[in-house]
Amino acid sequence: MADVYSDDGAGSESRLGPEEDASSSLAMHALDVATDVAGTAAHIAITTEVGTRALTRFAESAIHQSVTEDVRSLTLSITVDGRTALVSSGPEGWTGAAGTDGLRRLVTAALTATRLRPADPNWPGLAPREPIGPVNHADGATAAATGEDRAALVEAFVEAAGGLETAGFCETRGIATCFANSAGQLVVGS
Repeated sequence: MADVYSDDGAGSESRLGPEEDASSSLAMHALDVATDVAGTAAHIAITTEVGTRALTRFAESAIHQSVTEDVRSLTLSITVDGRTALVSSGPEGWTGAAGTDGLRRLVTAALTATRLRPADPNWPGLAPREPIGPVNHADGATAAATGEDRAALVEAFVEAAGGLETAGFCETRGIATCFANSAGQLVVGS
């Protein structure tokens, strides 16, 4: 993950600003809803991903597929009395008309699952909040690559093969990931 920062201001300028903003907003909203539903005694951790993933495939030295996918995912972990459940959902579970109600249903499902789990007597609880320093791995050009950009890379690869038949794929991503928990940790990066 690149351009990692915590909510205490440590870190660096973000390269995928809109995606990072959307990922952290979603995580904080989900954390608020989860805390409202589960109560303040629950240990809650949220991971969100927001952005775009694109893929260009080629075989017999020719492109045969180019697709782009919007990525929006949420993973929720809740621990109550040492019992942990993990649930995840794509946007169909918590966006659109469902919105906050969809998040409430997801949290309720996780709470129901915690009651079915055995307690872990050695579960230490959430780690306390720690500042996270900057890590700069994101490449803005890769994140913004178009189908034409990927096609140009495939063309160069095919040409470099000197007439040999080629096959493979070129994948680009511009995804921001956010982690937030009820212990106060907030980290986002791309």
